[in-house]
Amino acid sequence: MSDRRVLGFAWLALAILTWLVLRDFFQWSFATFDIPNQRYLGSFESSSLLGVAVSAVSAVATWKHKTIYEFCLETVSETRQVVWPGKNETRENTVVVVVVSVIMALILGGFDLVWAKLSNFILGAA
Repeated sequence: MSDRRVLGFAWLALAILTWLVLRDFFQWSFATFDIPNQRYLGSFESSSLLGVAVSAVSAVATWKHKTIYEFCLETVSETRQVVWPGKNETRENTVVVVVVSVIMALILGGFDLVWAKLSNFILGAA
């Protein structure tokens, strides 16, 4: 798949995510400021249509911006050059992270227990 096509799919996904966030934001805004959220064409609320419009305009504007577009293409190109870890290396690193996390949780839990006992001893005696 070409870099341009990958970038197009990523841009589309980001535009859809932006629309979902903006739709919820506009719904909240309409409810907060008592603005009627009217329906158009049967089932489309004005907050959803407003979210689509803002998302589409921002996606097209950033797509057409030469500097942003070239930067994103370079990013996709550089990502293709990354040497990704294999299945075994990923599994080994995951085990290391889980073991270290459990050990750190036990250490911090121990410190918390000692500190709680010490605090209760000092405050109980006062």
